[in-house]
Amino acid sequence: MFHSYFERRFQTCTRTSIFGEVFSLRKLYTEYDKLDMDLTSDNVGVCYEAYSRNLWGQVLKGACSMSAETAYSQDADIRYIIQGALELPEGLLRTAFSYSELKRRGLAGRMKVDKSDLNDSFEFGADVLNVIDAFSLEACLGELPIKIRHSDGTIHEYWGNLRAPDLLLQDGERSAESIRKYHLARERLRLSGDVKTRASVLNIRVHAEFNLFIAQTGMNVSPAYDLPLEDYRCTTWKGGYRVTAFKPRRGSKVEFMIFSEYRTHFERYLRFLKEAYPEGCDYLFPFLVKGEKRAMKYRQSIFASLLIDGGRKPITLQSLREKRVNWMLRETHDPEMVADAAQHTVGTMVRNYSKPNHHIAAYEFSSLFAKRKAARAAILEGECVPSNPTPRKGSAVTPDCINPTGCLFCEHYQGVQSFDYIWSMATFRYLKYSEYQLIPLSKDVDGSPQQSITERLDQIMDDFAGLSDECQAWREEADLRIAERDFHENYRALIEVRFNG
Repeated sequence: MFHSYFERRFQTCTRTSIFGEVFSLRKLYTEYDKLDMDLTSDNVGVCYEAYSRNLWGQVLKGACSMSAETAYSQDADIRYIIQGALELPEGLLRTAFSYSELKRRGLAGRMKVDKSDLNDSFEFGADVLNVIDAFSLEACLGELPIKIRHSDGTIHEYWGNLRAPDLLLQDGERSAESIRKYHLARERLRLSGDVKTRASVLNIRVHAEFNLFIAQTGMNVSPAYDLPLEDYRCTTWKGGYRVTAFKPRRGSKVEFMIFSEYRTHFERYLRFLKEAYPEGCDYLFPFLVKGEKRAMKYRQSIFASLLIDGGRKPITLQSLREKRVNWMLRETHDPEMVADAAQHTVGTMVRNYSKPNHHIAAYEFSSLFAKRKAARAAILEGECVPSNPTPRKGSAVTPDCINPTGCLFCEHYQGVQSFDYIWSMATFRYLKYSEYQLIPLSKDVDGSPQQSITERLDQIMDDFAGLSDECQAWREEADLRIAERDFHENYRALIEVRFNG
């Protein structure tokens, strides 16, 4: 039944998706093989639910060998496979997993922080260019080993399909004639080859070019892997180049954008392909298996193994694309432009590629705490950064650090977002407005210090109320207390002495 189910799936799904589902189902069979129990159409539902409960318990205890999200996906795969194979209605099988519970416990949906150092990316880029320089066509078809000279002075020898001398079988393990024939054949293969016999060597050059291409264009791996080899031409476009595939009669179709510095590398690679495949090839990146067949899916492990063997650190293509997107976001602060360059919607880019950056966050936190450390309590309610009093822009009043009113007109004065602050400011306004009302009618009150102070306090309180609904509610509560003559302790005694005799 499972076999028939997967045969039907091949008509609508990719091989990769189906292989992943089969892998999940094998986990269920492995678990019950350990218990020496056969799965049947009668017991598979009960067995799945027991397996789900056990896996869920391991996840909550932290004893699971896989991540919580992987366990959740695997459990869902098994459930859907059983439902599809047995044609069960949705919801009949009960899973023990709850994604909302995983998120609540911080086991799923966590935002990953970009703590990467760009130096790793620069070193990887240098390693890729070193491999490209070493794997010229003459070197690929010439004498082995190919020597890769890295930027730090180290040299790595690549032998292709031949064994390195230190890995050869000892002569004592074979006959003299066998040894002689083996060394003759090996030497013949080592000295020269053609495109077919050196397919694995040519593939390394193609791997390096593919990594460089993805890093420069930001293209998804699948469409880049399937790009055809055409008569590509470059034209200048917005500080870079627009690469088009020239097709007679139909004209040109835009394929991708590249940076100006990458053009020389790209054109050199096109010349490499024309020389290696004079009769032409179907793909821009012709990864070959045994010189004839192209692999169905790109495998990053081949190029990664080359770098690891040479003591270098590889970076996955997914990580390269993430680093590219996050670097552009940090430099431009323009999500729409970066999303367009990365060939994504803004939502997809933010959800799948954009990450909080550790370096930026550390700088912002250090700047915040440095500023907070320098702040002190102002003479008036609030805070102040110690410095020379600086008049606010457009203010005719000279500020000072001697009395509370001097803070109102200083550029360094900062309020505090709390109810106690707005209650104190409302009480201080009541005090100054009461002083304003005591000015004799015979005197001109326009432009008086009391009027300027009252208007400035009104402005501060209005700005405070506009911060949020909570601040608006605090402002209303403070005004109500003043109307009830419930004054803040900072100015209550002064008001009672001055105005209540």
